[in-house]
Amino acid sequence: MADRELDYIKRLVHKLDRSAKILDVGAGLGTKTQFLLDIGFTNIIGVEKNPKLVAKAQELGRPLYTLEEFNALGTQKFELILMSHIIEHFEHEPLKAFLEHYLGYLEEGGYLLILTPVQQDFFYDDFDHVRPYGPRGITQVFGDDTAQVQFYSSFQLVLEDIYYVRRPWQLKFFRALTLRTKGYRIPRVANQLLNLIYHLSFGLFGRATSWVGLFRKKTTHPTT
Repeated sequence: MADRELDYIKRLVHKLDRSAKILDVGAGLGTKTQFLLDIGFTNIIGVEKNPKLVAKAQELGRPLYTLEEFNALGTQKFELILMSHIIEHFEHEPLKAFLEHYLGYLEEGGYLLILTPVQQDFFYDDFDHVRPYGPRGITQVFGDDTAQVQFYSSFQLVLEDIYYVRRPWQLKFFRALTLRTKGYRIPRVANQLLNLIYHLSFGLFGRATSWVGLFRKKTTHPTT
């Protein structure tokens, strides 16, 4: 799944100048920061709240900063902001504030690239996942001021392009699979067959697991 996400990132950013200033928010160990460097981008930094992850990333030579270090850099404007598997960790009101904070760093006409899982039975396998968000939900608050929602943002985003990441259908909720006890081989073989079908169908016979969306920041408008 990760490789497919990287492929979609590459497709969505291919028109950007390789000197474009990029910020990777919630960069973790900086794997996607490094990916963007590997495909030719030269002006990118990442920010991560966990200082231990930042220290490990810096040991690997990746340009990551803690929140304190990033804030110390002063006011900056970026042409692209990347948020990979971040927004699903927020309730809706804190997420609005989080997005608005970083959209303040994005140039007018700049791009916000979001990667996030969809609602699926595996969503809460991650202990700190709070709720899934879809692209329509983002544009209802950050752009479509005719939507009947609790609040609108002072920033406006337009969805430019989107891909849905798919992976093979898999049998999952079996006691034997979870515990690896006697009898787990039958569903495991079934999953191997489903995986084969997925690859033979070039990914068409699979389920959506996440989406990768490119939003463009428009001129700010008054809050309603």
